[in-house]
Amino acid sequence: MSEDKSHLIAQCQLSSLYHEHRECFLTTCHKMVLFVVIMSSAMLASGLVEGYATVKQLMLLSPVLLASLDLVFSFSTASQTHKFLRHRYSYIEAKLVGGDVSPDTLAEMSKEVTLLMAEEPPAYRALLYHCTNLTDLRTRKRQTLKIHWVHMLFRNVFRFAGSQPNNIT
Repeated sequence: MSEDKSHLIAQCQLSSLYHEHRECFLTTCHKMVLFVVIMSSAMLASGLVEGYATVKQLMLLSPVLLASLDLVFSFSTASQTHKFLRHRYSYIEAKLVGGDVSPDTLAEMSKEVTLLMAEEPPAYRALLYHCTNLTDLRTRKRQTLKIHWVHMLFRNVFRFAGSQPNNIT
């Protein structure tokens, strides 16, 4: 397998894994918002919280706050964007793995990956480093990047744009 082809396959695998993680996180956020909105509304409508003024006030506010969060951050739409990108990278990887690839085809696929990368939203760096470790485990059987535990904890919440992981020696 040529160096360019294997590098392109590795890039597709990393990107596909990254987008799978983002899609899963955003889908979970959307489902949690819907669950809380439905449950709090049902509890309020059933009168289950009558006599608990503070709880009732929180349950009245929670659907509005959470629905606003979902609307502002577009959890569902963002999830679908990552799903689309994950499928595109998997498709390109399948074409690369599925037999001999001519230099012209390889150049075209490389161009397609570059165009796809240009469409991606800004990366969550700690998540990207985590996915790099996961792909390293597939091939090298060990992680290569040491990621701070706080960055790992919030890898899907904050971008940590200036962070650089240390190499594990």
